[in-house]
Amino acid sequence: MAKLWLTYAWKDNEDQDVDHVVQELRRVGLEVGFDRAHIIPGQRLWTQIDQGISDPQTDGWAILVTENSLRSEPCLEELAYALDRALRTRGSDFPLIGIFPAPIDRAMIPSAIATRLYVNLRQSNWARLVADGVEKRRPVAAAQTVARFVACVHQVDGKEILEVRPRSGRWYPGVVGVPKSGPMKVESVMPGPSGHPTLSGMVSSGSGESKDGQWIYTAAYHAIDALNALYVTFDMPLQGQLSFGGGQEGDLHFVDSASIPRLPPAS
Repeated sequence: MAKLWLTYAWKDNEDQDVDHVVQELRRVGLEVGFDRAHIIPGQRLWTQIDQGISDPQTDGWAILVTENSLRSEPCLEELAYALDRALRTRGSDFPLIGIFPAPIDRAMIPSAIATRLYVNLRQSNWARLVADGVEKRRPVAAAQTVARFVACVHQVDGKEILEVRPRSGRWYPGVVGVPKSGPMKVESVMPGPSGHPTLSGMVSSGSGESKDGQWIYTAAYHAIDALNALYVTFDMPLQGQLSFGGGQEGDLHFVDSASIPRLPPAS
């Protein structure tokens, strides 16, 4: 089991926040060493940090980076000195890790940490990233499915405008559909540059039903691609199921409109 030495300001554990960090690091398989009296005001940092770093059984060192642990210029200077000593005695591949509970002014972060691994507690996999760093493993990206399209809703002059486009390839014609039995109807379609909602201009369009008669489609006879989106308005606020994509029914995407991000009104 890999061992991590954790340095922190005692004040940061008044609400057991440090205990939580230790608990989560142990949960991912690390042995965590620490001293309840770490970074005591008025005492030398190096003598406190050296205890953990010089131990040959220690595989990595981390500091909980807060304003309490980086609160003065002398503290920063000695921390930089301690980290330099660590690199000289343990080698350049010795893991030095910064753990950030909250954003910190970049100027306050010692360069030895800023240029190495640092994680933020807002990251859902922060503990695993620390473990990977200590065990010198390449982090494995979590598998995730990325939609083949981009969809979002713009608010323009109090009106909702749906933007849809493919991430790659093109749709020709670009079509959008609503359930025939649903309350919502397509009001207009218009192609335009991605990210710049527009309803102005002219486009050849048409409408029709799906082969099973369950959907009503409106088509814009214009190429829709990664740079050129299809903008759509409806006769009521967006709700229920939608489909959109290319002109062939096999090239359509079916989504719940509630899952489409609503962007704030443009300022």
